[in-house]
Order: sequence, then structure tokens, then C-alpha cells
Amino acid sequence: GSVTFGHVSYLDLLRLGVINNNFHKSAYKFCVVRNPYHRIVSLFNYFKDIKIIDRNIEFEYFLDDVYLKRPPIGIYNHLGISQSNPQVNWILDSNGKFLVDDIFKIEEVDTLINTFKKKFNISLDIKQYNQSNKHITFEQIAKKRSLIEKIETIYGRDFDLLGYKKIDK
Repeated sequence: GSVTFGHVSYLDLLRLGVINNNFHKSAYKFCVVRNPYHRIVSLFNYFKDIKIIDRNIEFEYFLDDVYLKRPPIGIYNHLGISQSNPQVNWILDSNGKFLVDDIFKIEEVDTLINTFKKKFNISLDIKQYNQSNKHITFEQIAKKRSLIEKIETIYGRDFDLLGYKKIDK
């Protein structure tokens, strides 16, 4: 059957023995990632909706908090704004090697659907359920180079290791 860990650190679970090493070696492990620009805008909107951050905070100051004050990932689904960590923090081991067999981009969901059809002979019907209010949109921040540069600094490893392109200057 399937096993999921949400935003809990897989590497920590493996180190603690919560995940058996034999299971780790034999299981098919995959993750779904998202464009870092769109992900951080979505997190900002989501955090405002569920009151993890002040509803009056501006996006730029939120980015400062993400850069300077976010808790690391760990043995919890979330702690404050820990979900704003770079995505690779959840899928790399201590040597910088991927813990997962496949990485799928949400923007290319058809690749995930086709892979599961071929690999497991199952059809997936993937829908987007968790839509936050639009306190800010990507289009609003894309025009401000200083915000784009902050996002690129915070999520540099996501851009590099997950194959997302940075916006040209």
C-alpha cells in the first residue's frame, strides 16, 4: 500500500528507524515539486488564510522571515513557517543525493499520470483542492526585481536541482 509523510522529514524518520532501511531500499519513492516562485506566493496566501502569519504582513517582509527565521524541517508536519523551506530539504540525504526515485513537477502533472499508468497500471485523477485566497499573485511580484532576487536566493537549490528556470534579468 501507499505511505505518505506529508511535510515530515523523511531522512529524520529513516535515521530514527521509524522507516525501516529494507522498506526504504525496496519502496518506490517519489515526490511532487512546484515552481519556487509560484510555491512561495501560494504559501504566503495559505499562511495568511490559516493565520500562521500576520494578515497585514507584506510579501517582502514575509520573504525576509522565510530567509532569516524559518524553522528547519523535522519530525513534525509543520512548525510555524517550516513548510517554506526549500523543497530539496525534504528529498536530499546528508550527502546531497536524492532520497526519491522520481521527481514530478506539478506543472507537468501528465508526466506523473503517465508514469503511474505505465508503472502500476493505475489511472490517476488529480484535481487541485487547496486554493487559498489571492492576497497576492505571482504577476504582482514578478514586476519587482528585488522580490524575484530574494526568492532566487532563498530557493537557489530548488532552481538548480529541480530544473526550474530563473526569470531573466
